[in-house]
Amino acid sequence: MTTRPRSFGKYLLLDRIGAGGMAEIFRARRFGAAGFQKELVIKKILPHLADNDDFVRMFIDEAKLAVTLQHNNIVQIFDLGAVGREYFIAMEYVAGKDLLNLLIRCTHLRIRVPQKLCMHICMEVLRALEAAHTAVDPRGALLNIIHRDVSPSNVMINYGGTVKLGDFGVAKALAREHEQTHSGTMKGKLGYMSPEQITAKSVDQRSDLFGVGIILYEMLAMTRLFKGDSELETMVMVRDCETDDAIDELPEDVPGGLRRILRRALARDPDDRYQTAAEFHEALADLLFEGKQRIASSEMRRFMRSVFAKEIEEEAARHDAIEKMVGDSPDPNDSHPATPFLPEPVSNTLGYTRNSVFRVRRQGGQVTEPMGLTAVMQLLDSGALDDGDLVSIDDGPFRSARTLAAVLHGEAPDASRDMAPQFSGRFNLHDFPRLLYRYAATRATGRMLIACDGRQKEIYWRTGRPEYVTSTAREELLGEYLVERGLITRPQLNEGLARIADFNGRLGDALLHAQHISTGDLFEALGDHVKAKLVDLFSWTKGVYAFFADEQTTIQILPLELNAYTVINQAIRTQIPIDQIQRYVDARAHMPVRIHLHRRVDREQLGLTPMQARLWPLVQGNRTLNDLVQLLLSDPGVSEDAALRLLYLMERLEFIAFG
Repeated sequence: MTTRPRSFGKYLLLDRIGAGGMAEIFRARRFGAAGFQKELVIKKILPHLADNDDFVRMFIDEAKLAVTLQHNNIVQIFDLGAVGREYFIAMEYVAGKDLLNLLIRCTHLRIRVPQKLCMHICMEVLRALEAAHTAVDPRGALLNIIHRDVSPSNVMINYGGTVKLGDFGVAKALAREHEQTHSGTMKGKLGYMSPEQITAKSVDQRSDLFGVGIILYEMLAMTRLFKGDSELETMVMVRDCETDDAIDELPEDVPGGLRRILRRALARDPDDRYQTAAEFHEALADLLFEGKQRIASSEMRRFMRSVFAKEIEEEAARHDAIEKMVGDSPDPNDSHPATPFLPEPVSNTLGYTRNSVFRVRRQGGQVTEPMGLTAVMQLLDSGALDDGDLVSIDDGPFRSARTLAAVLHGEAPDASRDMAPQFSGRFNLHDFPRLLYRYAATRATGRMLIACDGRQKEIYWRTGRPEYVTSTAREELLGEYLVERGLITRPQLNEGLARIADFNGRLGDALLHAQHISTGDLFEALGDHVKAKLVDLFSWTKGVYAFFADEQTTIQILPLELNAYTVINQAIRTQIPIDQIQRYVDARAHMPVRIHLHRRVDREQLGLTPMQARLWPLVQGNRTLNDLVQLLLSDPGVSEDAALRLLYLMERLEFIAFG
């Protein structure tokens, strides 16, 4: 479901695509004469910062600086303005992902960015930096711009393969009206700073080139270069800049020439680095030429489209939905529109929808950035909101968080009550494995609601794969799961929960920012967490379920490649009590067993253990179930537990039938 477009000055805000601690980002549209339309991005200061004069001046400085930079590899700035007290920047819309997202996705897929594409991305960033470093004012005087935040999150790659450098929010220029740098203040992200930035020495354009060196290393290594257990440890690592061992340990296919380039780019002393972006770019280009390699933009495009195929499909569908809502709607500049943009219809006492925007006002008066329904529910469930905190829905009046919690817990699970489920029913312990199997085998897409005795979970399916699982159980919250696994401590969880509102309700982002957990550990835990919530359902002795076809979560999630069949196998081996399986088999002990030629599932998809794979061929028809149990037990080393669970698995997944 997509929120309706709304007017914002002379722009039409189509949908919100990002938010941070200082600004929120919208995809927007500008209308012109004769049906002209242009899609762009609106970066808008958050309301609670609108009265902060220092921040507003910094925001304006960013726009004035970036608008002077006209280059194909730099995100373009079109407009700076204000609607009431809400300052905004209108900038180029890049239909793609940032490099950080690309690296995260490649880590999840367990693939590497092709080496020559790593070089290509850095060469394009160096083109952007060369343009910024050599930019001049209208009189021809050098602006002496230093970006100071060259990091993966500021490198945008569109789905067409074009690489662009953005976010000059902490850039430094001689002519800047409001200089942000104060004594003892560092700008940028710790893990991507240069040694001179860390030690508060004078910086110049060579500091940006150090950042490009870090990016090149991390793409080749698929791991962070400077990442300590604390901010202080990270700062020490950057200060000391001991990178030789890290470069030596790069994959064997990284050639010596590229290692030499990295050593120079990552030199601790700026005088030992490349002196200009053009020089660095030329070194990479020469290495490609020596290797008789060339890079076409089509290669970058194909890689992006293969890695983000799902997102491209979803964004196209969202675009179509927005187009239907915009339709023949009037120009927002028209003072007499025929059809105003209306808010989403609602059917609950608080007037919220699944796509509503929530803001929290703390007791001290600070207002958080916008967050979604699931995020605010997590804040309420985790106890991160105090009784004195207030919550606003869709920029409406602020209400008591306690009142909001009481109403949301009564209404939020039933957000689809105006939509009838396509399927519903009851299940018991033995029904659930087959229920899950059949939704996987039919490649279902939609939301499955499961409830029993006040407990409730939702499974979001996409083409037969469980993609995301929600739970109302406090012990199944992500933070509790991470503490239980020993990945974070209780004090670290409390610190993350205290900062969760600064990260749009995403606890994982708060923990990463505080460096309480590594990216690799977090993403592995996210997948295991979803699987654990799913496996737990196999212990439910009864319940009711409803399936809402084609309904998908609006939560920003890590795409998981969970195989429902392996989850079922794991749950049958570990979760369902053996006495329950024993009773189920005993009641059918004298029934003949029939073998099914399965047309939907191969046994290779089940993630069989070595023992299961060894026993499987022994299961043959024209025998009673009791005879088969005895046959399996005759195999050396086979326990009755293993034999019963395998036969139970095969019957529940319809490889065999009893009777």
